[in-house]
Amino acid sequence: MIGRALFELFGGNNPGIRHLYLTGEHDQIPDDILECWATCYWCLQACLTAPVAPRERERLRRYVKPLAELAYLLTLPTKAELLSSDVIDLMSAMSEAYGKRLGIEEATIAREHRAMVEALFSKGARPEVTVVQ
Repeated sequence: MIGRALFELFGGNNPGIRHLYLTGEHDQIPDDILECWATCYWCLQACLTAPVAPRERERLRRYVKPLAELAYLLTLPTKAELLSSDVIDLMSAMSEAYGKRLGIEEATIAREHRAMVEALFSKGARPEVTVVQ
């Protein structure tokens, strides 16, 4: 269910994020938007790290991992922002609130989030993403 909801925001031919426009009136990302992105990152990592059968794990990697990578690339513009204490703290709070019930450890979410960010920025520059409007 999480994957389906996030697919509507980031996937398909007409993802919802294409209709989000932020004005330049703020000198940084507003807190409510940052909280939304951190929640999305946590949910995506929860899908990818959930204790599921091997067949379901492969299915999640095939469909959710590309969606997660796209979400990361279309939201916060820098590695530093994706790994900021604000994002990490919000994801930690999500783990505390929901992780135990889902059988997901906070350390696993944090490690996989960092690994995805590091992989996306491994060449020293942010990968190019073309968003058609």
